[in-house]
Amino acid sequence: MPRKTERIRNHHKGIVKNLRMIVKRADKIPARPGEVTKKALKGDIDFLLKDLTPHAEGEEKGLYPMADKLIRKHGRPTATMSREHVHLKKEIAAYCRAARQIASAKGAVPAAARTALWKAAIRLDFLLSVHLEEEEEDLLPYFDKHLSQKEVDAVIEKMHGH
Repeated sequence: MPRKTERIRNHHKGIVKNLRMIVKRADKIPARPGEVTKKALKGDIDFLLKDLTPHAEGEEKGLYPMADKLIRKHGRPTATMSREHVHLKKEIAAYCRAARQIASAKGAVPAAARTALWKAAIRLDFLLSVHLEEEEEDLLPYFDKHLSQKEVDAVIEKMHGH
């Protein structure tokens, strides 16, 4: 029996497929793009502005208000933040693998290895930047408003042991 949310999940699969094609195209863009590439880029723009942007806006109107109610009653509000930590660890590992390969190279470093390092760095930068922004803008204001300095210091001690 399919899940009740299958339509949402299938739409997400389509978004991911389109995004992967956008990344692939961007990674291979020639210095002089031909008409096929230009047409594809215009299609990417259409997808981003006419599908992805309205999708995000629709989530804000429909999905998130209901999710807030359900999570308050049944869930853990910071679960998505914890999931991001899983992805951060994967991206850190990918960067470290690529960096070790380059650091141990004898002679010229292949373009593929340099590209792998660059991609890992970009993914890590983006994910970590968004994650820290979420913590600073969406979580820490509650600490500032509702906890004493002593309570905040205890949280920091638990996190970092100092």
